[in-house]
Amino acid sequence: MKEIPNISEAMAIMPFTAEYGEQYSIIVQDDELIKVPLTNLKVLDHQLRYIGSSMKGAKEAAKLVLGSTSMFPIVAKLHPKIEILFPTESIRHTTTCVFLSLNRIRDIKPYSKTSSIVYGYGANDIVVPVPYTKLKKRYFEAQKYFSIIFLNQQPNTYLKAAQRKLIILKCAENRASYEVKCNNPKDH
Repeated sequence: MKEIPNISEAMAIMPFTAEYGEQYSIIVQDDELIKVPLTNLKVLDHQLRYIGSSMKGAKEAAKLVLGSTSMFPIVAKLHPKIEILFPTESIRHTTTCVFLSLNRIRDIKPYSKTSSIVYGYGANDIVVPVPYTKLKKRYFEAQKYFSIIFLNQQPNTYLKAAQRKLIILKCAENRASYEVKCNNPKDH
């Protein structure tokens, strides 16, 4: 079997069903599409095992942090940069559920009443069969998860509550700049 590419470089992992019912995944990267002979969940589980987790572990971590959720975001990588993937719908829908990378999405717009278009930073944009309002809700939940994970990695003794809120907003806006500066730790 061909080696599974590193999904932390992917904008999306899309399901694909071949002519005779074989299920594959299409890994959408900035400038290429890679066909992998595994389902989305198997590709994700394979990647998660490299960082010492699994789909079950990722689900339990998201549930602990976000509360009860059926469409949980997944931490695909923590260092040097946090990579979060989130599903477009329930993962039980193996032939239609797409996983999107929070950090690789430039914008999401309505495409039709029942679908949305996701713009990446590279040459590939995709249409997903999920209404815009539902997809945006999942996107914001993934951003919340990202912010909580990021803040949990910061030393709490140096951050006031107002600073923590500012960091959450900055992370949500930039999704790339994680630097935290405290000029005078004695004041915090």
